[in-house]
Amino acid sequence: MDLYVYDENWNEIDRDNDATNWCIDEWHPRWTGVFHMKVVNYSSCYGISYQLVTN
Repeated sequence: MDLYVYDENWNEIDRDNDATNWCIDEWHPRWTGVFHMKVVNYSSCYGISYQLVTN
């Protein structure tokens, strides 16, 4: 499972795309605005879920 963080123009800001099944990413935006997060599941299993936690 991978996690990607983008700004309002879809420029990549941060990512966690290592080989583990866990995505942990900590980033602090330098400006206010719209940010996008993309979660990619590479598992062939159905029903995989994820939990997004923010401050």
